[in-house]
Amino acid sequence: MKKFYVGIKGVIKQDDAVLVLKKNQAEPFWEICGGRMDGNETIEQTLERELGEEVPGISNIKVEKLLCAHRLPKDIEGDTSLMLIYFQVAADLPNPIQISDEHTEYQWVKSSTELDLDGGTKKAVLAALGQ
Repeated sequence: MKKFYVGIKGVIKQDDAVLVLKKNQAEPFWEICGGRMDGNETIEQTLERELGEEVPGISNIKVEKLLCAHRLPKDIEGDTSLMLIYFQVAADLPNPIQISDEHTEYQWVKSSTELDLDGGTKKAVLAALGQ
């Protein structure tokens, strides 16, 4: 039987643009802030922890609405897959924005075509921007 992890992503939208981060790994890619739920965490607790780790200094994180869900097209380990659930969130960002070592850069996008975005990230950006 296939197992699934659940990842919670927080789409931060300001001034008609969405914040995306470039993942720091051998094959970098653009993604939305967030990560896997741990133990008995709630969605809100997962977002507070993950966004706090990835964007130090972020505060007042509030879940606004569900945007979309996306299952990764390949398993992440063995017979385990990942389901990502994207929520639009409101938050106060530090000025200037800081990012963790998990990412190399950030960008505000106003269109899903500005960068090479993967399936779930692209769906979430489209939903948040109403495109």
